[in-house]
Amino acid sequence: MFPHVHLPIDFKTPKFKKYDGYEDPVAHLKRYCNQLKGAGSKEELLMTYFGESLMGIASEWFIDQDTSNWYT
Repeated sequence: MFPHVHLPIDFKTPKFKKYDGYEDPVAHLKRYCNQLKGAGSKEELLMTYFGESLMGIASEWFIDQDTSNWYT
């Protein structure tokens, strides 16, 4: 989705607590952003891995989005 995103050499993708669409979405977003602080908190990075933090209906919703309408 963001081919120009470069991760730090020692970066390891965190194991995200999955959001299922039923818990508090604001709490999930805060947790998600905090987990990626070590990688510089770049917006592109946050967007690239966001889908990995979703499951169930939340993941289905995300997959159905038209990413060509997203702005950088």
